[in-house]
Amino acid sequence: MLVVGFGLGALIAASSVAFAAVKWLGVAYLLFLGVQQWRAPAKPLVVSSAADPLPGNRARVAASTLILRGWMINAVNPKGTLFLLAVVPQFLDLSRPLGLRYFVIGATVGFTDLVVMAGYTALAAKVLHMLKTPSQMRLLNRVFGSLFVAAAVLLATFKKA
Repeated sequence: MLVVGFGLGALIAASSVAFAAVKWLGVAYLLFLGVQQWRAPAKPLVVSSAADPLPGNRARVAASTLILRGWMINAVNPKGTLFLLAVVPQFLDLSRPLGLRYFVIGATVGFTDLVVMAGYTALAAKVLHMLKTPSQMRLLNRVFGSLFVAAAVLLATFKKA
């Protein structure tokens, strides 16, 4: 959000060429992800049992270390920046101060991300037992690959207001 807030979002909002470039890069990236997911190997997920919490003698990792690692990966991930560059500019009114607008958008995105990730975690905990065979994983890969391609098609049809 900081990269978008420090002018890149305003540039994208003001330039139809820049907006189109970011949009088509997003379309290409979503298509790439869809094809990769569709073709991904169907490796079943393995859950460790309560009797064997650390199979393979893996070292126990502190929750704070996992949270910091996840935050760092997310902070430098270009997908989030590209998403914000594609979405945020349409909500900017360049004739008004942008600070408060960026704060509201950032808080909304942060809250939404928190809720969505909590939902993913809860869903994963419920369906993990159903992803133990290669055919189940292949189906999952193809469903999500198809969703990425569908998102690319929807983004390709989007026109800036």
